[in-house]
Order: sequence, then C-alpha cells, then structure tokens
Amino acid sequence: MKRDFANYETLLLEGRLVSPGLVSGTFFLHPRGCYIWESIQSFLNKEFQKLGVQNVLFPSLIPWSKFLEEQKLHNSLNLDEIIRLHSEKENVSSAQALRPTSEILFSHYFSERIREKSEKLPILLNQWSSVYREEKNTKLLFRSKEFYWQELHSIHEDHQEAREYLLKIHSIYEKLIKEILCIYPIIGEKTHLERFPGAQETLSHECILPDGQVLQMTTSHLLGSFFIQLMSIKNLSDKGIEKPLIQLSAGCSTRLIGAVVEMHKDELGLILPWDLSREQIAILFLNECSLEDIEEVSNYLKKKLDSYRLYWDKSTASFGKKINKAEKLGIPLIFVIGTEELKNKHIVIKSRLSKEKQKVLLEDIDLEVIKQKELYKKELLQRSKNFSDNLIEKSNNWDDLVNLIASGKVVIAPWKDSRENELNFREKKYNFSIRCIREKSKDSINVNCIFSKQPANCLAYFGRSY
Repeated sequence: MKRDFANYETLLLEGRLVSPGLVSGTFFLHPRGCYIWESIQSFLNKEFQKLGVQNVLFPSLIPWSKFLEEQKLHNSLNLDEIIRLHSEKENVSSAQALRPTSEILFSHYFSERIREKSEKLPILLNQWSSVYREEKNTKLLFRSKEFYWQELHSIHEDHQEAREYLLKIHSIYEKLIKEILCIYPIIGEKTHLERFPGAQETLSHECILPDGQVLQMTTSHLLGSFFIQLMSIKNLSDKGIEKPLIQLSAGCSTRLIGAVVEMHKDELGLILPWDLSREQIAILFLNECSLEDIEEVSNYLKKKLDSYRLYWDKSTASFGKKINKAEKLGIPLIFVIGTEELKNKHIVIKSRLSKEKQKVLLEDIDLEVIKQKELYKKELLQRSKNFSDNLIEKSNNWDDLVNLIASGKVVIAPWKDSRENELNFREKKYNFSIRCIREKSKDSINVNCIFSKQPANCLAYFGRSY
C-alpha cells in the first residue's frame, strides 16, 4: 500500500463517489458516494433507535450574538472558523452565521421543552445535516467548508446515566467502524486542549492513513453544564427547587467515506467494504456468450442471489476493460462467465482482495457467496489492523518520538495529562499533536512523561493529523 495521497482524488472520481464543488472546500456526492453515506445513516439510525433516540431537523442559521456569548464563557472557541453572513445593513444584534455545530440550537430546544415540561428527561435527539466551517487548507472529504454529518445531542438529570449513555454511543461508533467500514481504529480519550470547547470529557475513534497521518473519525462529548449555563436552562421541580442537568453531544461525518477510500485502496484502485458498496457482485459475461445463454443464466442468478446487490456487464467491451472497470469501482466480488463456464455449469469467481480465481458450481453459488462475504469482511478488517500496527511505535525518548513521527509513524508514549503540561507542549508548535489517550490512571504509571519528565499518568498517541 502506497504511503501517499497522490491518487486519492483520482480514486474518488474513478469510483464515481465524489467530485469537487464549484466553491473550494465543497463537493458533489455522487449516487455511489451517497449510497455509502446512506448505508452509514441506516446503520446508525437502527442502533440509535434501540436507545430511544429520535431524529430532528434544526435551522442552519444561528444568531452571531450567541457565538459571542459562548466565547465569553470559553475563550478556546475560534470565531474565525465560523462562516458569518454579511449584509450592508448588518449590525451585531441581527448578524447571522451558518452552523459550525448545533450545541446552541439543541440547548435552546432543550430549554424550551424543559420549561414547558412537555418532554420527560432524558431527551435523546439526533440530526442528519450539513455544517459549515471556514477552512483555508481544504482537502476533499477530509477538510471541507461544507460537509454532511450526524450529530447526536441529549440532556440528562443524572450524571451516571449520562456517562453510561455516552459509552453506549461510543460503542456504537466502534461497531460501525469495525463491522461496516472494516477499519481498525485507535480508540481513546482526548486531552484537555483537544476536547470539544467546554466539554468535561471527549472520547474519539481515529485511524492511521497511508501517509502516516491520523484522521479523527468520531467524537463523543460529555458537555456537563457548559451550554446549560450559556442558555440559562433551568430544571425546576414542582416545589421550585432547581435540579442538575448534564448534556452530551456526539457525531461523525462524510470524512468516513474518505477514510474508507484511502485505507482500503491498492495498486489497482478503489476497494469498498461489502456493506458499503452499491454493487456487491459484478457479473461479467464474455463476448462469446449468446444472448439466449446470458438471459438464461441472468435469470437463474437473480433468483439465486436475490438478497445481494448485483452489477451486470453484458456489454461488447473487451474482458480486460470489463474487469478493469469493476476493479476501479471497488466491487467486492467478481463473477466471470464464458462459454466454457456455461457448458460446465460453473462460474469463475474472484475477490477484489485477491488475484486468484476459483471455479464454483452454479448450483452452489449462493453458499459460496456467503462464505466469500465473511472472508472478505474479515480480511479487510485484518489488513487495516496489520497496517495500523505496522505504523505504531513505542518510545520513552522525546528526540526518538520526533524522528519517528517525521518518518510517518504514530508513537505511543507516557504523558502527564494536565492542562499546564499541554500548554507547554503547544507553545513549542510542533507539526504533530496528541491524538488521544490510550490508557489513563489517577495515579502515576511509574514512568516519567516523555515531554515534561514529570510523573506520567497515562499513555498517549502522538502523530500528525488532518
């Protein structure tokens, strides 16, 4: 697997997934790309519904004044990342912005429902929408001015209940990434300055891409009472006594599509996971086959494989062009049918993950596809794990850590997780960051922090990132 992004956009275009928009930092999501996103939506909607989560749709416009209020409470909010709408008659009180995220909107909604006592706590909501960010260094799907995402928001009376819910959402994301995307992630907790502004705790899933950089895939935030204070949300009992409230938010975006494309590619091009490919099996007929034979076998396969998504190539193009097209589309399984196959009632099959071909009796094809599906998903995940493991190194020496990261590695090292230590680290302005904490302890772990040389209390991943 190549360790560069030279052909990344080519894969997106040849795979008919995504193309650049008219404005830098935007994109067109093509039908095959949209199928991937809709498959992710379908999986998450089913998992969220099991927890009682309901979908909503909120406005894209937010008063600019709300962000000014938020910045007063938490000065880490970067107003430069927010797209503000300009008008000749504009003043601060009427200025508007496009949502970069929706904590303000959901907090307002929660406040109204709690004040009216129209909904019982906890309130568990989710939104599928576009969000907008000012972004100078854009990269298709990874760093965009407009992109699609899912954002889950909830409000609870009990802190323990809220954190248990947070862990359930975090677990659903892990299931999505491993079982559907077939990517083996780095899992951990964000450090003080890497958390969402105002959050008490942020959990994340990240993956190492072929260029050695780390991509954040999902985040889950225990927001505590920050936005409750910002929006003056009051939870009063029947006797007028104020009761505590805890908020959560979590999300993932269309950058997951980019992660899939870049993680699973090979020298031939795109490789798509079984559950995300719009076409799971490509059926290629050689030109020597008669129309009658093609029709007969096609009808048989449609009935035999009616639960799978089939791609038919009955064109007069050469076999080389047919298989090249199927491979560039990243279709997991390829069937080849010629006159010999028709005569002997078998099919030549080939996995997108292998150059080897095998013959399977036509009558056994449904059982073979079940077997191939499981092998394909298992191998794709294992390849991702092997790739990630090969790029992770351990170190207790700062100079070694810097050199390893410069060579395209991600490093696990002891770290003292404190705000002061992280501020000192950021002042050095290294071209890498602390991605997340793998293991954390309240006490020292009997080794010194790789950066400060003070007693460490965790192990953390260091690496370059998007």
